[in-house]
Amino acid sequence: DTILLDAGSTIYAVAREIASSEIADLAVITYSLPVANALALRCMTVVTGGTLDGETMSLVGPNAETSLDSVVVDKLFLSATGVNVRRGFTVISQLSLGMKRKMMDRARGGIALIDSTKWDSTGLNIFCKIQDVNRIITIRDEKNAESIAQLQKNGICVDYIDK
Repeated sequence: DTILLDAGSTIYAVAREIASSEIADLAVITYSLPVANALALRCMTVVTGGTLDGETMSLVGPNAETSLDSVVVDKLFLSATGVNVRRGFTVISQLSLGMKRKMMDRARGGIALIDSTKWDSTGLNIFCKIQDVNRIITIRDEKNAESIAQLQKNGICVDYIDK
């Protein structure tokens, strides 16, 4: 399998889990240097080109986006600054907005990994609608129960993990 991994602390945690797993024959494409570093000794890791955003340690900009033009992957694991049932998934960084949109375009399916603090929160930029992802994985939290129930009522698959 070939997967795309977004940037951010939640995705970094996923990369560390992959690195310590027994998963075989996995190729990962990412624009996050911490994610690439976590995976480099475990699986084939492809890092996009681009301009280094020192704050997030990710490669962004037109060159990073263009590097994905010839890629088609089975799954994308993405994160967000915020998720709102009506607005969708948002991100604060204008720099990573283009990468998130490009990754959504190149993947057959998107899986959003959303921690409980991101629900009903909004970043500056919308990068995709709720229905654009195949699945949302989150932590069960009573504060988010209403939003999640609304999504499930509309056919959105939501899975829960433990903290």
